[in-house]
Amino acid sequence: HLDEETQKAWLLEFLRVLQPGGVLYFTTHGEQFLEHLRNDEIDRLRKGELIVHLSQREGENFCAAYQMPQFLKANLPKGFEFVHFFGGSHEEHLRQDINIVRKL
Repeated sequence: HLDEETQKAWLLEFLRVLQPGGVLYFTTHGEQFLEHLRNDEIDRLRKGELIVHLSQREGENFCAAYQMPQFLKANLPKGFEFVHFFGGSHEEHLRQDINIVRKL
């Protein structure tokens, strides 16, 4: 529910407060949410771009950010390592992707 700049700031704040070796677990919208995107947005998403809808409502459920793991890996702040990605499933309560990163 955050645009790119706020996502960066959010990750940097977690980097600041986590102890070395600390783990951050968070979810994102990816492949299981393609029905919310136009065809051109799906193409951009699959090329590694972040797609944000209703960014003026950032921080609320109205704002939706869609990203693939390659976007996160390419934009992860220095000081974090990417640990694991679990793709969401078709089950409604498990649709979001799970991302795990660790502070170095």
